[in-house]
Amino acid sequence: GDMDETRTANVWTMDADGGGKRQLTRFAGDGVRAAALSADGSLIVLEQGLHLHALATTGGDPVRLRIDVAADAIENPVVVENRSGEAAELAVSDDGDEFAMVIDGEIVLVNRKLGGRATVPVPGPWREADIALRPGGADTLLLVTDRGGEDTVCLLVSDDDDQKLLRSARRHRLVELTDGKRPCARPAWSPDGERIAYVGGNGDLRVMDADGKHDKSLSASWNLNDFAWSPDGRWLAYARFDPDYNSDIWIVPGEGGEPVNVTRHPEYDEDPVWSPDGTMLAWNTTRHNHAPDRRDTDVYFLYLREEDHDRTRERWEILQKTRDDEPAKGDDAGDDETDDEAKAEEKIEVVIDFDEIHLRGRRLTSLPGSEYVQAIDPHGDRIYFTANVGDERDLYSVDRFGEDRKAVTTGGVEPAAVHLDAKLKILAFLKGGAPATIGADGGEVESTDFTARLTVDRPAVRLRTLDEAWRTLRDRFYDPDMHGVDWPAMRAKYGAWVAHAACDVDFGDVMNLMLGELNASHMGYRPGWDSPGDYGDDGWLGLEFDRAHTGRGLKVARVLIDGPCDMAPDRVRVGDVLLGVDGRAVGRDASLEAALETRADLPTWLLLERGGDELEFQVAPTGWRSIQVLNHRDAERAKRAYTEERSDGRVGYVHIQGMGFAEVERFQ
Repeated sequence: GDMDETRTANVWTMDADGGGKRQLTRFAGDGVRAAALSADGSLIVLEQGLHLHALATTGGDPVRLRIDVAADAIENPVVVENRSGEAAELAVSDDGDEFAMVIDGEIVLVNRKLGGRATVPVPGPWREADIALRPGGADTLLLVTDRGGEDTVCLLVSDDDDQKLLRSARRHRLVELTDGKRPCARPAWSPDGERIAYVGGNGDLRVMDADGKHDKSLSASWNLNDFAWSPDGRWLAYARFDPDYNSDIWIVPGEGGEPVNVTRHPEYDEDPVWSPDGTMLAWNTTRHNHAPDRRDTDVYFLYLREEDHDRTRERWEILQKTRDDEPAKGDDAGDDETDDEAKAEEKIEVVIDFDEIHLRGRRLTSLPGSEYVQAIDPHGDRIYFTANVGDERDLYSVDRFGEDRKAVTTGGVEPAAVHLDAKLKILAFLKGGAPATIGADGGEVESTDFTARLTVDRPAVRLRTLDEAWRTLRDRFYDPDMHGVDWPAMRAKYGAWVAHAACDVDFGDVMNLMLGELNASHMGYRPGWDSPGDYGDDGWLGLEFDRAHTGRGLKVARVLIDGPCDMAPDRVRVGDVLLGVDGRAVGRDASLEAALETRADLPTWLLLERGGDELEFQVAPTGWRSIQVLNHRDAERAKRAYTEERSDGRVGYVHIQGMGFAEVERFQ
């Protein structure tokens, strides 16, 4: 195929010396995606649009083929699945007893102590995300949903007059807080539950009342990362990219005002975390990233008040000992002390000295690899972070001096979405996609076993996935003109094609065709290797066959170096004829691919004809990825040999396969 003046791929023919070019097809719009030549060279079958066409190599118009196949679908369009893990998000009630999770875009509710059958309150093919339970209760869940065609901030509440607890309610409803005119993301409650901050568009930090009123912008940006409310609800800390793609931590008043850059460093500073007492701010940074082949992240923090920054270690230790020796609040309180007085006594007010605040940053962690801050204990005495020690990733803590490192979890728990509950004594997190808890000082991990019954409408999910990709590019593609492509028309066109996708692999083709309309680099989509219709476990022999062979079987024309048939004890040779695979005949009318289905890495018997004799031996077919790697190496060898031969040894051939540092080391 070649591109004509319309930039559409069409089929051409030419002489072996490059002359005599002649265009055989003249499709406009959708070009030819694949073409196969018949063994006698008289006919071409090609794919264009949603159809196959036949074309004579001598010329003429292509003829659309009508193919009717009486076959069952390779998958059920709607399936019911029981999930007991695979959660991507976790929200925790203040008392640590109620969990909300997101599994494949579905909200799942479960009690920490009870576990068991989970509640799926608003099932459907849409994607719900960015969840947070209302402070002080588990009757309202803050979230983002794309049910209306745009990512919208909503509240999930009970629609059951007899039960307000979300997990126990029989009916639920969604209350929209934003208007759905532009995408919204990552909503977060203020500590008192009265206001909500969220990201509007690509990077505007906005706040509104809990009922959606009085919505206003605090900071406009083209790309906003994580943000967090201060414990008194008067400030917001957020990570924002500048035009040079550097991220810093900023603090802005929750009522609006001038933001202040509190890190001012040329490396990435992200993921701000406040201490519960409002004296410290921690974050993740790459400012000590000296490894060219990886991103090394450390945890930093600063004191918000100058007097805390200037306090000596000895004074901190005295303060901590004095605080630890004090009786618990309420121990000496009189009987007439009211709850309101107790709450007033505990009220937090965050005071920030902004003068040269960026100079107060202190390094907390310096382990090999990356550490990521997760939480800070009530008074900033312990800072929790995840890190790899050896080959295992776990949760650790250090004191405010970056010392006295303790393992909270052990054995490679790989905790994600870590929460410190309101009582500040229990850490909740995801372990293998399921909720678990542990004491703040360590101990035994307690898992919550649950089962969520999800109904998956595969065609509907695929359509929503394509729509989400379309919206993401609409909002974030670097060229607002979309390279001259009518992007809304692409949504309609390929959205209709999704209905013809028989499996996830077919859907991946549709998705990549839509992405390809932009003619942009570094774009692509691939479904999971275990998707129905995938060939990830099919076997490949690393053989090419003589297309002119008309006898029985398949005549070997090439054996891939280091491939399965090159490594076998009795190697396959060029000129051998492959007659069968595991007792199943192969040839022009018997598919080799069908015989090798699901045979990757499994011992497989081959029947060959060599010099008039039949012989049989065993090989282990490999997966398609391995074949691709071996083909790449073989092509590299051939080009190196060609360069050596044509230059009579005067020109060397150098190949760097990728942009990673490992390839640089391989080259060196």
